Amino acid sequence: TITVLDEIVESQSYAVCSGESIVVGGQSFQNSGQFEVVLNSFQGCDSTIMVDIEVIDVEAYIDPPAAISCLFPEITLDGSLSTGSYGISTFFWSTFNGLILTNPMSPSVSVGKGGTYQLLVSTDANGVICYDSLSVTVPYDTISPDFTILKPDPLSCQDSILQLQAVLNNLPLGGSLDWITFDGFILSGHNSLNPTVKGTGTYTLIVTNPENGCTATRSVDVVSDTLKPVLALIA
Repeated sequence: TITVLDEIVESQSYAVCSGESIVVGGQSFQNSGQFEVVLNSFQGCDSTIMVDIEVIDVEAYIDPPAAISCLFPEITLDGSLSTGSYGISTFFWSTFNGLILTNPMSPSVSVGKGGTYQLLVSTDANGVICYDSLSVTVPYDTISPDFTILKPDPLSCQDSILQLQAVLNNLPLGGSLDWITFDGFILSGHNSLNPTVKGTGTYTLIVTNPENGCTATRSVDVVSDTLKPVLALIA
């Protein structure tokens, strides 16, 4: 008597994260689709496993960041355009040399320091959780203008007017110069390197870099030499 056994057919479904693989019947699978795996049973009969593979995609994305500067001491990092096969379940921002100012578990964060920031996102496919991460470097430009003011000669009784001299070491085009004083008098050149001033006092130059909003301030004292000569009577 010959007994014919029914063919064994089994269906199995798997979800795997993109870049990973799953092994069924000694075969490795890493692409989405339906696959047939034929095995030999202990009774010598073939059995078939119908394998349904779903690959779960998740991709972290961060908008290109602006630079930290004196104009913008805080900027926003935006990861809201990250994508996942089942949406984005979690966001987590981290940094080892920057400064996160707001909730690190939100799609976007405010940061207050240049440095490297990492975004870790996940998607949840019915219990299969897949992750992706992305790092971005936030540049910073907080360099202030560099300049010196030459020490002026003292005023004299004959001349109470002089011209101050400032020397710039670095300033982009469009930089602003502004001389101020509270106890002297600026006759002309308020916005130049060489203002004409009258009288003693403290004169201050404020220089602003228009590209990053950073300023630098230097002051110089104008003094007078108005001591009258002392006459000595000789008997």
